[in-house]
Amino acid sequence: MGIRAELVGAGGAVVRLPDPAGGTFDAAGDFDELVPVDATEYPVLSQVEPFDDKSFSPAEMDRLIVEIDRLVVSATSDLQRKGLLRLRALALTCRDSPGSTLRFVGD
Repeated sequence: MGIRAELVGAGGAVVRLPDPAGGTFDAAGDFDELVPVDATEYPVLSQVEPFDDKSFSPAEMDRLIVEIDRLVVSATSDLQRKGLLRLRALALTCRDSPGSTLRFVGD
């Protein structure tokens, strides 16, 4: 299954968002082959572990978005790019949603 990311709203429910490619989604995945990454280049994403859960607050989203934007050039497939674009959409929404968290869930 790999790593997936989901946005948890202030009330504790997983949030559904419009998909950048059309439709809706409630989790981002398909980028797990690109993670883990070098901690010096990606200090936020390097905290994500394939076999553990990690949550980030809205205050951490600006740094995460910068890292996602840099990582997208490393994507080797349309599936990876789509997963990163979904992850970016989750991070943008989390940044603007006090009380929410962006949760990465490993296997």
